[in-house]
Amino acid sequence: MVKLDELDFNEKVGQLFLIGIEGTDITDKAREMIENYKIGGVILYSRNYKSYDDMLKMINKIKEINRNNKVPLFIAIDQEGGRVNRMPKEFKNIKSPKKIVSKKNIELVRESMDITSKMLLNSGVNMNISPVLDIQRFKDNHPIRR
Repeated sequence: MVKLDELDFNEKVGQLFLIGIEGTDITDKAREMIENYKIGGVILYSRNYKSYDDMLKMINKIKEINRNNKVPLFIAIDQEGGRVNRMPKEFKNIKSPKKIVSKKNIELVRESMDITSKMLLNSGVNMNISPVLDIQRFKDNHPIRR
């Protein structure tokens, strides 16, 4: 484990950044950000892969590019379930948290989150950028739309 005082100023600044990748391959710019600027992580979207095999290859490429850096990268994704699904089509999409919570069954909530976390962990993803709390507000018994 690397201690903060072992990083130089530029490495500390680089750790503040999480970047996205434009397509299905790592661009020279993304490679430069990882190797030279020592960024903190990469966020993946479904645009970055067509299949689960492609996703694993992308994650492994990212980790390989980062191999000489002192700090491991965050490999992030925004995987909520329902309409916000970033996993490849080979995976069955879990219902949205709103639908799961509407069943008022805490075990169902735990089970769905356990499935999601294991799926991401086994894929090499170590950060999920999904909400931990959504608040539905009502005005005169109608949800407020933004």
